[in-house]
Amino acid sequence: MYLFVDTETSGLLKKNLPLDDASQPWVVSLAAQLTDGAGNELAAIRTGIRAGDRKVSEGAQKVHGISSQLASRTGVSELAALGVLCGRESLASQARYVVGHGLDFDRDIITSVLARNGRDAKTWTRPGLQFIDTMTAAAPFCKLTSEHESGSYRWPSLDDACRILLGEDPRAGAHNAWDDLRRCKALFFWLRERGAFDLEAAA
Repeated sequence: MYLFVDTETSGLLKKNLPLDDASQPWVVSLAAQLTDGAGNELAAIRTGIRAGDRKVSEGAQKVHGISSQLASRTGVSELAALGVLCGRESLASQARYVVGHGLDFDRDIITSVLARNGRDAKTWTRPGLQFIDTMTAAAPFCKLTSEHESGSYRWPSLDDACRILLGEDPRAGAHNAWDDLRRCKALFFWLRERGAFDLEAAA
């Protein structure tokens, strides 16, 4: 089974600090969908995360439109949401593949939250759970030029990939975790049909 994941956060990861540092960003909004091999939904979560006394950076708010004030009034606790995603009996525990666009960021954010709260991340990092990034897989299909000396293609944003490969217009307004997940899912199956992934059939 596939688990599609997208997060919106309070800011960017601080690469000079360990993931369990208290100043690392937190998850503001979480979307995850568990599907069978054909993409049919089996279970899902789509929720905002309550901020408590934490703040959303101005830069992050410009991306997803969720202010500190809004996050302080709505949503569920971060650990409650992540319990559904990657707790002992969770969506991740049922999945074989986790799929996202720019997935390293989402994976590290979730690992960071678990580590900062002293939670076991084994379900999220267990052997056999494979992480698939549509951003890197889409690069040779989008063929966006890069200034890197290797001559490799530039990694496409989700808007770039969906515009070039799926013919979708760029999104208008702020990012939305559920909409980004939907677009990533469509992109994944487009790429899979064209042999972009070396995968065994997912049950």
